Amino acid sequence: MHGPGEPRGGADGATLTIAVPLLPGQSEAWRRVVQELQESWRAEFVAAYRRWGIRRLALWLAPSRPGDLVVIQLELAEDLKDAEERFARSRQPFDRWIAERAYELHGVDLRTGVARYQAELLGLWPEPAPPAAGGPLTVPGAGMIPGSDAPAPARPKRRRRKQQECDHNSRWRP
Repeated sequence: MHGPGEPRGGADGATLTIAVPLLPGQSEAWRRVVQELQESWRAEFVAAYRRWGIRRLALWLAPSRPGDLVVIQLELAEDLKDAEERFARSRQPFDRWIAERAYELHGVDLRTGVARYQAELLGLWPEPAPPAAGGPLTVPGAGMIPGSDAPAPARPKRRRRKQQECDHNSRWRP
């Protein structure tokens, strides 16, 4: 079992969440980089994605003061340390381009690794149940009445309130 701050993952891999602050005024530039990854650098990004051993990637931009944060969730096919070492040794043009963008936007040298930016998982509710052999991940008690094996009753449909209008005397009426 993993501790609260440890990456979770499959047989050899890990799922981790990284939070890296953007330098002031770099939010739009970061959005453009993500757009470039999806468009003009797409083929190179897909090849790098495989080369780096990434199974799944999610990117967020979180507004914050004093500066915005980039939140990255990775599911790796292998250990994080192996992926970091391979990236640090890489001389691929795309890998260098990504490293340059990370330095420009975050002030971070990716060749020294990302583990220090890893977010610490403090809690997970409800705790996921282990997947059945070959089955999807399930959450215990999902759709159940707490403390019983009975399914939860269907929620009643909400009635829409009639839009209220204002008469000329500034009084509200239904």
